[in-house]
Amino acid sequence: VANFGGTNECFGTATTFTDSSSTTIGNVVSWDWDFESDLIVDDNNQNPTFVYPSAGIYNVTLTVATDSGCTHTFNTNVEVYANPVAKFSTDTACNTFATSFTDLTVVGNTAIQTWGWDFDNNGSPDDNEQNPSFIFAGAGTYPVNLAVIDTFGCVHDTTIDVTVSENPIAN
Repeated sequence: VANFGGTNECFGTATTFTDSSSTTIGNVVSWDWDFESDLIVDDNNQNPTFVYPSAGIYNVTLTVATDSGCTHTFNTNVEVYANPVAKFSTDTACNTFATSFTDLTVVGNTAIQTWGWDFDNNGSPDDNEQNPSFIFAGAGTYPVNLAVIDTFGCVHDTTIDVTVSENPIAN
Protein backbone atom coordinates (compact mmCIF):
# COMPACT_ATOMS: atom_id res chain seq x y z
CA VAL A 1 0.00 0.00 0.00
CA ALA A 2 1.53 3.31 -1.09
CA ASN A 3 1.61 6.02 1.54
CA PHE A 4 3.76 9.04 2.37
CA GLY A 5 3.90 12.40 4.07
CA GLY A 6 5.30 15.65 2.75
CA THR A 7 6.34 18.82 4.52
CA ASN A 8 4.74 22.18 3.82
CA GLU A 9 7.58 24.65 3.27
CA CYS A 10 8.36 28.27 2.51
CA PHE A 11 9.17 29.08 -1.12
CA GLY A 12 12.82 28.30 -1.84
CA THR A 13 13.05 25.54 0.79
CA ALA A 14 13.09 21.90 -0.27
CA THR A 15 9.94 19.91 0.53
CA THR A 16 10.82 16.58 2.17
CA PHE A 17 8.84 13.46 1.36
CA THR A 18 8.84 10.49 3.71
CA ASP A 19 7.69 7.14 2.36
CA SER A 20 5.58 4.99 4.69
CA SER A 21 4.45 2.43 2.12
CA SER A 22 4.02 -1.15 3.23
CA THR A 23 3.28 -4.62 1.95
CA THR A 24 2.22 -7.80 3.74
CA ILE A 25 4.17 -10.08 1.42
CA GLY A 26 7.60 -9.27 0.00
CA ASN A 27 9.15 -5.81 -0.20
CA VAL A 28 8.52 -2.46 -1.83
CA VAL A 29 11.30 -2.17 -4.41
CA SER A 30 10.50 0.96 -6.45
CA TRP A 31 9.10 4.43 -5.87
CA ASP A 32 7.89 6.70 -8.69
CA TRP A 33 7.22 10.27 -7.51
CA ASP A 34 5.29 12.86 -9.55
CA PHE A 35 5.65 16.16 -7.66
CA GLU A 36 3.76 18.45 -10.06
CA SER A 37 0.77 16.40 -11.34
CA ASP A 38 2.20 16.41 -14.85
CA LEU A 39 2.33 12.59 -15.18
CA ILE A 40 6.14 12.75 -15.35
CA VAL A 41 8.17 10.75 -12.82
CA ASP A 42 10.36 13.34 -11.09
CA ASP A 43 12.26 11.07 -8.68
CA ASN A 44 12.81 7.39 -7.86
CA ASN A 45 14.32 7.70 -4.38
CA GLN A 46 12.42 6.32 -1.42
CA ASN A 47 12.55 9.59 0.59
CA PRO A 48 13.24 12.44 -1.84
CA THR A 49 13.24 16.21 -1.57
CA PHE A 50 11.99 18.67 -4.17
CA VAL A 51 12.22 22.45 -4.57
CA TYR A 52 9.06 23.82 -6.16
CA PRO A 53 9.28 26.61 -8.77
CA SER A 54 6.69 28.82 -7.06
CA ALA A 55 4.37 29.08 -4.08
CA GLY A 56 1.11 27.14 -4.27
CA ILE A 57 -0.63 23.88 -3.48
CA TYR A 58 0.76 20.85 -5.30
CA ASN A 59 -0.80 17.41 -5.68
CA VAL A 60 1.91 14.76 -5.30
CA THR A 61 1.56 11.16 -6.46
CA LEU A 62 3.61 8.17 -5.33
CA THR A 63 3.39 4.85 -7.17
CA VAL A 64 5.16 1.94 -5.48
CA ALA A 65 5.89 -1.54 -6.79
CA THR A 66 6.68 -4.69 -4.86
CA ASP A 67 9.14 -7.42 -5.72
CA SER A 68 6.16 -9.55 -6.83
CA GLY A 69 5.17 -6.91 -9.44
CA CYS A 70 2.14 -5.44 -7.66
CA THR A 71 1.68 -1.64 -7.77
CA HIS A 72 -0.30 0.87 -5.77
CA THR A 73 -0.71 4.65 -6.06
CA PHE A 74 -1.37 7.28 -3.40
CA ASN A 75 -1.60 11.06 -3.70
CA THR A 76 -1.91 14.01 -1.35
CA ASN A 77 -1.29 17.75 -1.36
CA VAL A 78 1.65 19.75 -0.06
CA GLU A 79 1.75 23.52 0.19
CA VAL A 80 4.58 25.88 -0.63
CA TYR A 81 4.06 29.13 1.23
CA ALA A 82 4.71 32.53 -0.33
CA ASN A 83 7.47 34.40 1.48
CA PRO A 84 6.84 37.84 2.92
CA VAL A 85 8.73 40.74 1.34
CA ALA A 86 10.30 43.06 3.92
CA LYS A 87 9.88 46.76 3.07
CA PHE A 88 9.92 49.94 5.11
CA SER A 89 10.05 53.70 4.92
CA THR A 90 11.41 56.36 7.22
CA ASP A 91 10.63 59.97 7.95
CA THR A 92 13.25 62.72 7.67
CA ALA A 93 16.30 61.76 9.72
CA CYS A 94 17.90 64.62 11.61
CA ASN A 95 20.86 64.43 14.00
CA THR A 96 19.87 64.08 17.71
CA PHE A 97 16.19 63.47 16.87
CA ALA A 98 14.32 60.16 16.80
CA THR A 99 13.79 58.81 13.31
CA SER A 100 10.50 56.95 12.80
CA PHE A 101 10.36 53.76 10.75
CA THR A 102 7.19 52.43 9.12
CA ASP A 103 6.86 48.75 8.25
CA LEU A 104 5.53 48.30 4.69
CA THR A 105 6.13 44.56 4.49
CA VAL A 106 4.10 42.64 1.92
CA VAL A 107 2.62 39.59 3.66
CA GLY A 108 3.04 36.17 2.04
CA ASN A 109 0.48 33.52 3.11
CA THR A 110 0.13 34.55 6.73
CA ALA A 111 0.69 37.38 9.20
CA ILE A 112 4.10 38.65 10.24
CA GLN A 113 5.06 37.32 13.66
CA THR A 114 8.47 38.94 14.22
CA TRP A 115 10.16 42.15 13.14
CA GLY A 116 13.88 42.56 13.71
CA TRP A 117 15.39 45.98 13.12
CA ASP A 118 19.19 46.37 13.00
CA PHE A 119 20.07 50.06 13.19
CA ASP A 120 23.78 49.80 14.01
CA ASN A 121 24.79 47.27 11.33
CA ASN A 122 26.08 44.67 13.81
CA GLY A 123 23.83 41.81 12.62
CA SER A 124 21.73 41.78 15.80
CA PRO A 125 18.24 43.24 16.17
CA ASP A 126 18.08 46.49 18.13
CA ASP A 127 14.27 46.65 18.16
CA ASN A 128 11.41 44.19 17.62
CA GLU A 129 8.53 46.64 17.31
CA GLN A 130 6.64 46.78 14.04
CA ASN A 131 7.08 50.56 13.68
CA PRO A 132 9.97 51.71 15.88
CA SER A 133 11.92 54.91 16.21
CA PHE A 134 15.67 55.27 16.71
CA ILE A 135 18.17 58.04 17.46
CA PHE A 136 21.35 57.64 15.42
CA ALA A 137 24.78 58.46 16.88
CA GLY A 138 25.37 61.40 14.55
CA ALA A 139 25.01 62.71 11.03
CA GLY A 140 25.92 60.28 8.27
CA THR A 141 24.59 57.35 6.27
CA TYR A 142 23.52 54.21 8.12
CA PRO A 143 22.46 50.86 6.63
CA VAL A 144 19.24 49.80 8.37
CA ASN A 145 18.10 46.19 8.06
CA LEU A 146 14.58 44.86 8.62
CA ALA A 147 14.15 41.09 8.91
CA VAL A 148 10.61 39.68 9.13
CA ILE A 149 9.36 36.19 9.99
CA ASP A 150 5.76 35.11 9.41
CA THR A 151 3.77 32.59 11.44
CA PHE A 152 4.80 29.76 9.07
CA GLY A 153 8.46 30.62 9.66
CA CYS A 154 9.00 32.17 6.23
CA VAL A 155 11.64 34.91 6.30
CA HIS A 156 12.82 37.87 4.28
CA ASP A 157 15.02 40.87 4.96
CA THR A 158 16.00 44.10 3.29
CA THR A 159 18.55 46.82 3.96
CA ILE A 160 18.09 50.50 3.11
CA ASP A 161 20.65 53.27 3.65
CA VAL A 162 19.25 56.04 5.85
CA THR A 163 20.94 59.45 5.66
CA VAL A 164 20.92 61.42 8.90
CA SER A 165 21.35 65.15 8.25
CA GLU A 166 23.05 67.75 10.42
CA ASN A 167 20.66 70.13 12.08
CA PRO A 168 20.62 73.69 10.73
CA ILE A 169 21.99 76.45 12.92
CA ALA A 170 19.66 79.40 13.36
CA ASN A 171 21.49 82.69 13.33
